[in-house]
Amino acid sequence: MLSKKNPLQAFEKIKFAYLAALGILFWGLLQQYATQAGIWLTADSFDYLAAAQSLHVKNALLRANGKPFVHWTPLYPALLACIGKNKGEILPFVAAQQLFFSVILYFFLYQIIKKNVKSAIARIWTFLALLTALPLFMVSIFLWSESFFLLLLAALWYFYPDKKNTSKSFTFQSLCFALLALLLVMQRNAGIFWLLGLLMMLFTASSQDFFKSEKWKSYAYFYQTFSHFFYLSLLFLPAFLFFLFWQWRGFHLSEGKFRAQSHAYGSSLVENLTLYGSKIWNSLLPDSLFSHLWHFFGFEFEKLPTYLGAGIAIFLVLGLGILFIFFTKNKTLSLFYGAAFFYFVALNSLGKIQAADGERLLAPFFLVHWVGLGFYLEKVLFYDINTKKTNKLWRILAWTLAWTLAFIWLLYPLSRLLKNAIFWHQGM
Repeated sequence: MLSKKNPLQAFEKIKFAYLAALGILFWGLLQQYATQAGIWLTADSFDYLAAAQSLHVKNALLRANGKPFVHWTPLYPALLACIGKNKGEILPFVAAQQLFFSVILYFFLYQIIKKNVKSAIARIWTFLALLTALPLFMVSIFLWSESFFLLLLAALWYFYPDKKNTSKSFTFQSLCFALLALLLVMQRNAGIFWLLGLLMMLFTASSQDFFKSEKWKSYAYFYQTFSHFFYLSLLFLPAFLFFLFWQWRGFHLSEGKFRAQSHAYGSSLVENLTLYGSKIWNSLLPDSLFSHLWHFFGFEFEKLPTYLGAGIAIFLVLGLGILFIFFTKNKTLSLFYGAAFFYFVALNSLGKIQAADGERLLAPFFLVHWVGLGFYLEKVLFYDINTKKTNKLWRILAWTLAWTLAFIWLLYPLSRLLKNAIFWHQGM
């Protein structure tokens, strides 16, 4: 909270809830505008629709080509199956469904930001950064499963059972957390990366606490330190069992053809890193910035600006990850940022990713990444202006200038979002 003597305490009087509600309303109207003529379809979309139709008619999951629906998980087709038999009946519902998912998603993000970011102005900036993040908007415009996946991920974060929480709601939180973990894996195969990332981060944090103490040889102390890790593993057990079952089913129905695909893992690591890095850079600054500077100074290498922007973006992600893992005291945020980083690494280790899929696959990562950026922006730019170490007036001016620049920067993702919304509206 800001000091009572703080001249910027007026920001605390601006209700975050009111601004968040207005932001979501604007976002919803923009989504309705972008999908006014219909929702966008890709190759995956036709398979989702075919699986929903076959489940509705034949009680079986089949792709558009009639083959078994094995490369995707079943939850999203199940959400569509109860609507109708043809595309004309489903698509209007999908647009409304995506909007509904997004509104609930931003409610959970509102609660998460309130918990992790303390100052009102930093909360507002973080929420606006998420509202204007193009990947989070894009997944609501296309018939993709990421929209509901993001909702499940935010809800999983919200219901995380903190071992310090001894209230009566701990059991309820744990049950919701276990159910959401199961649904996360049922919605997308990539959900397993988030669960493994959370366990890996919690095991690392518990190990640090364990070996810091002289009691580390004690079995009782070992159990006490790692008890929450074992508890989460137990909560994740239904999700892991479903994942194993679905992989076995896919291998069985594809007659062992997954073996050929496994050889592609890691073979396109550099290309994937460049693609994802350029997408992250493009969320911060225009991707043409380095190219214009490059040509201005007379350089002829076409690819180097892309590599440079991608490298800076990946360095930023890696640097934030190290800060969260080793230095921040916000344990829950550290766990989820670590899981997001694990998800990012896992994505890069898979087969070659198409450029058109880059932003939608990064959408879950951006959900946590922007909260992390808002958290650190607050730590860097927000401090007690009433300190006597330096001139108070200069500190107020510096604080005001820094946050003014931070909010001016938001004009870039907002303009990018508006440009794409207009494009999707006219493109249909």
